[in-house]
Formats: sequence, structure tokens, C-alpha cells
Amino acid sequence: MKTNIFSIILSAAATVALGACSDDWNPDSANGYGTLNTEFGVSVDNAETTVADNSAAKAKRLSRAGASKASATVILNDFIVTVEDNKGNEVQAWTYSTLPELPTFPVGDYKVVVRSHNVEPAAWDAPYYEGEQAFSIQANKITEVGQVVCHLSNIRVSVKLSEKLLAALDDKTAPVVKITSTGANSLEFVPGEKKSAYFAATAELTTLRVDFSASINGNVESFTKTIDNVEKGQHRKLTFNLTANDNLPPEELGTITNSGEGITIDNSVVEDEPIQSDYPWFEDNLDTTGRPGDENFEDPEPVNPDDPNTPVTQPITFESDNIDFKDVNQVDDFGEGKKSAQVKITSENGFAHINVTIISPYLTADFLEGIELSDKFDLAEPANDTLAEKLTGLGFPDADTVKNATEPILFDITSFVPLINLGKMTADHTFQIEVIDKKGNSNSISFTFHSIKPNK
Repeated sequence: MKTNIFSIILSAAATVALGACSDDWNPDSANGYGTLNTEFGVSVDNAETTVADNSAAKAKRLSRAGASKASATVILNDFIVTVEDNKGNEVQAWTYSTLPELPTFPVGDYKVVVRSHNVEPAAWDAPYYEGEQAFSIQANKITEVGQVVCHLSNIRVSVKLSEKLLAALDDKTAPVVKITSTGANSLEFVPGEKKSAYFAATAELTTLRVDFSASINGNVESFTKTIDNVEKGQHRKLTFNLTANDNLPPEELGTITNSGEGITIDNSVVEDEPIQSDYPWFEDNLDTTGRPGDENFEDPEPVNPDDPNTPVTQPITFESDNIDFKDVNQVDDFGEGKKSAQVKITSENGFAHINVTIISPYLTADFLEGIELSDKFDLAEPANDTLAEKLTGLGFPDADTVKNATEPILFDITSFVPLINLGKMTADHTFQIEVIDKKGNSNSISFTFHSIKPNK
């Protein structure tokens, strides 16, 4: 195994510069390296913007802190944390729960960007939060970052039909309101819809189109309205009411004779309303535990719904004698004659996927593609035959072995870890493993190795 790894990595080093990163990021390390303290605070401000109905005036941002006002709060573990250089190029990325404690960067100006998730153009109950903070790396110093405040950064739309209008609808199950943003991204509301629609805020999105269409007391009513001055962080709350012409005979009250004239829209915006959602982040308490440096954190045991007194056993587990899953591991401690770098993966329901992701300033996607490997691969379903052959050559089990395994799988990179030092850099290199079993259960683990640039 060692010979195969050396031949692959060393042959690549002859054609790819050591420590190569993406084409977009070419840091000047001539001035040395510094360290970022990732123990910065992250808070979520879920206050929403208040504007007048379709007003041309600019929205006035509420500055209230959502964490103290909200009745529902956000779990930060899966938030995406990226570091960008002063040209906007992504340098490193992690989830909040897998942040290394002291990653190193070349001297220069950067910013840390925290996002709740990858925002979708249009989605139900999907509030998107984003915040950033600039910082500078100085040689041989630890840089502190101030608190990063994440604000609601997409557009929320909710729809309510008055009781009078609901009663007059001929079909109470068909969609009646369609909201459309740029790129024809639309969501349709059915009568009584409780969910909110969220639309990505883009530079070109300044208006939303509202289409109403329904059969009301035997008459089809359709009209379009434009919501102007749309900005991120707004909650556009649309209320549709049915009005009647008092001059009509009693038996015709409530019917609609002129398109759009019998229905009024109250396009108001809720002020500082806590976001209520079935989205998985929302729980009773702001949970910032479970990240490096929190040695007292313990995952709560899941509860069996049929017997609350009996904890549910996790069907997928990870074990290692030498790799620390919570703290950074030193590259120089591993290798032949030293510690083994092995993770025993147990899945009582068998393996459907073992997804591996490598996050490293040396073992980048470009570098690994140059030697026909990848920074992301599935041991159960490699992307192509060449990658499958390379992975097997590195000592990983082949796809058939993974899919048919009845015993634990050994993820062994003992001979691979020392080769990280070929990058000749002070940096952190993270391996993430996600396992999905044949019943759809999943569990994941990540661990980090720290390499040190040798003295010249």
C-alpha cells in the first residue's frame, strides 16, 4: 500500500506545484503565515423588515437581535463557514461543528462568511441567514474575529385568504395564488396554506409577481399584481379579502363582476415576527455545542418513541484507537512505526454509501484530479472505473466489498497521512466520512490532521 501511494503522489508532485491550490487562489506566502482563532461567536438575528404597503420608500431595517426576541431559535451546527481572500475567492470551508481550532493562512486580508445553507431560488419554509466579518492575518500571530451576526437574507412571502373569501371559493383544494420571482421561479399557495414561501434575493430581483386565479361563486376571477421594492430580509404578508357591491340585489352579494375589483390585497409586512418553521434548525434553545473545543459536549441519546425509557441504538458507529475526532491530530504522529490512522466503521444494516470528502489546501480538487483521484468520492459507488481502480490501489475496499459487507469496514489511511507533509505547509487537512446504510439511516464523522512547514 505504501509503495502505491508514494508512486501516485510523487509522480503528481513532478507536474503539480507542491501545495497547489485552486486556480482562483494563489496566496503570496512570502510574508509568512498566521493563525485564525475560530472560537468566534455566531448569532442569528431573525428580525424582519417593516415597509408600508407597496411603498416606494426604502425599507427600514430592524436592528433587534433575533436570538433574544425569538420564541424559536436556530441550531448552528450545520451552518456553512467559509474563508474568502480579498478577491472574493473561497480559501477554506467547513461546517460550524467541524471548525478546526487554529487553521493557518498566508499573511493577508480575508473575511469569514457564515451561511445557514446553500440558498435555493424558491423553497417552502427555508429562511436563509448570512453574515460576514473581515479579518487580517499577520505573521506568527493569532487573529481574533469579532462576533458574526447572521441576518435573514432571502425574501419571505406568506398568504392569507379571509374567511369570507374562503367560503366563496368553488374549489377549496386548487392553488389560488402564485408568487413568481426572477427566472420564472414560482410557488403556488392553496387555500389555507400555512407555510411561507422563500425566494433568493438577487441584484436583479426588485419585484415579485402575484397571480390570483379562482372560481368564486361560479365566476372565474383572475388578476395580476406586482409587489415593488423587494429586498432581502423582508416578510411580504399578503392578505386577500372579498368585497361586495352593496348596490347589488341580496342574492348576488359577494359575486365578482369586474376583474380584480372585487378582491383587495393587503400587502403588509409583519414586524419582528419570530420565524415559525418545520425546518430542522428550529428548536427550543440556541445550541452552539458540539464543535471543537467543547470537551463537555455529549450528543443526547435518541429516544425510542414506543418506549421513551429505552434509548435507540445508533445503527452506524465510528471507532478509532488513535485518531482524535474532537481535537486536531498531528501528521508527524502517524505512519509506519508510529500511530495507525484507522477508523472502524460499523453498520448493522449494511452499507449503501460511504461518502468521503477531503478538505485540504494541499490535497485540493485540482491536485487530486491531476492524479485521477478526487476530493469527494463514494467507496460504494465510485464515479468511474479509473477512480475505483485508484482507490483500490490505495488500499480502500472495492465497491462490491463495501456493499456486501457484513462486518465492520476499516478506513485505513496510515501510510497516506505522512504524505500530507509533501505539501511543505503549516495547515489543517480534514477528512469527512458520511455513511448511509441500506435502510436510509445516516451518520457522519470528521477528523483533522495538522501539518507543519519544515524549517529551511
